[in-house]
Amino acid sequence: MVMWQLQGDKEAAKAFVGDDAELLHNELYQDQRIDMEKTE
Repeated sequence: MVMWQLQGDKEAAKAFVGDDAELLHNELYQDQRIDMEKTE
């Protein structure tokens, strides 16, 4: 879990969750890829 989830911050959740999440249309966010198999 991340801080906004732990705190139940519904306003912050709008940046990350849903069909209209800010993360999807804000060009300041950059795509990052992590190979989870290598990090475990």
